[in-house]
Amino acid sequence: MTDGMKEILMKTRLIAFLLLMSASCVLAGDKPLAVFTQANDAYAHGQYQQAINLYESLVTNNETNATVFFNLGNAYFKNQQIGKAIVNLERAVKLSPRDKDARYNLQYLRSLVKEPSLPFFETAVAWINGWVSLNELTAAVSLFFIAALGLLIGYLLRRNPWYALCSIVACAVLLAGAVWLGLKIKDEVSTRWAIVVTGTVDARNGPGTENSVAFSVPEGRNLIILGENNTWYAVGLPREGITGWVEKRSIEAVTAL
Repeated sequence: MTDGMKEILMKTRLIAFLLLMSASCVLAGDKPLAVFTQANDAYAHGQYQQAINLYESLVTNNETNATVFFNLGNAYFKNQQIGKAIVNLERAVKLSPRDKDARYNLQYLRSLVKEPSLPFFETAVAWINGWVSLNELTAAVSLFFIAALGLLIGYLLRRNPWYALCSIVACAVLLAGAVWLGLKIKDEVSTRWAIVVTGTVDARNGPGTENSVAFSVPEGRNLIILGENNTWYAVGLPREGITGWVEKRSIEAVTAL
């Protein structure tokens, strides 16, 4: 993507998309692949708005995966829409947290909008949390639950001390995993993260333009949605500890509301 961002996306991401979408295309025809290929071709020729429209049509039809969001984020960046770029790269990273290119590009964009740094401990937690997706962690915790249950039943039936030891270890891992899963659900599902997408936005002291401006938020910054009133959202900047109201059209949720 720049010069500062990695410009490796189209060929490699087309292969990834073909692998990820092959099963659905057998059932639904080859239209998603055709649209994706057209979008890549438009991007390659510098027709970024056309590429965006085509990628967005896949999103609208729920033909999505990390590859679609990655390419869509890159196209928005090339089209100088940094807020929309960050939204879609955030989505790509949530679906594919160990994707080095998506993480690199997202980090680069965050540096452009001067997203405040987290304290060291929170940074460490976010780094660890960011290397596994919610679906992966849910599956792992489920497997440990089955394993712990099986070992416990084995101990009750055979009274073997090894079963007891393994049961204790499995239960400890299960407990830690369950706590981690709860925190991840809180951060990614219960907390409604959104990105400013329409340029610098004035957050007001109430839902309406008649209210005074409390603070301004630049395009691309992370917000938390706290509530809503007609066409307005109550939002917060958690690192600064301030809240206000912005028009709904000025922000976009990272996950569906």
